[in-house]
Amino acid sequence: MSTRKIRGNTYWHVLNRAPTCDVAEKMWIKAASLVKSFSSFVGPAHDRELSVVGEEPTGYHRSWENWRLSTCHFNSTMLERSMKATSKTTAYIIMNYGRIDSTDSEIILPKGAKRDSARYDPLKHPPKESFSLVEYDLYESMFGCAIYDNIENKRKIPLYSALCIRHVLKGPKDRFVKMNKVVACSFGNYTGSECVHMLSIKVMETLESFYKADDNSLRRTYCSMKVRRILNQVKSKRMIET
Repeated sequence: MSTRKIRGNTYWHVLNRAPTCDVAEKMWIKAASLVKSFSSFVGPAHDRELSVVGEEPTGYHRSWENWRLSTCHFNSTMLERSMKATSKTTAYIIMNYGRIDSTDSEIILPKGAKRDSARYDPLKHPPKESFSLVEYDLYESMFGCAIYDNIENKRKIPLYSALCIRHVLKGPKDRFVKMNKVVACSFGNYTGSECVHMLSIKVMETLESFYKADDNSLRRTYCSMKVRRILNQVKSKRMIET
């Protein structure tokens, strides 16, 4: 049997399909015990739901609140609880992206919309009224990352951990970058915006060090050909951008 440690795991659009949310949390904790550096999460935002879980929506709702395969409405409270329950967690961050300001959003469906619909279609769904949803503080996507490396007293952190945090800070590709909310962040004695700032600095310094590394250093550090190829692509893109 191999003694190599798995670096990390990604739960992207998985935990909302667990049989129950209790099972989903246990899945996170169990998977965390098997990896060395990080756990990454991406899924639909289920905070502040407009409908009752397991029941037919009686009014406006986000489309995935009425999906048959979404058997666990995994929200930020559950994700943070799972992260905290993993004793080796040294830092974590959870962010919501894509604020939904009104019923005009194609994600918002009216009462009577067919189950498992992804987006609003006026040709298929009942008509919608247009009104503000700002007070409900609704979002589309939830991103999260938990770190297991000891990073508190280090200027540079392991690259995989840095990339996991960076993935949360960047959010969905080319969408909603400015429409985000920090739900939870913890690192040492830092929380909230201070935590985000400190993690951002560590990510920036780690990636800057990588961008400046020569090819021989990369070969010594990253033994996987696939990983080396991906990282070199990132490095090349960075050089072009600068």
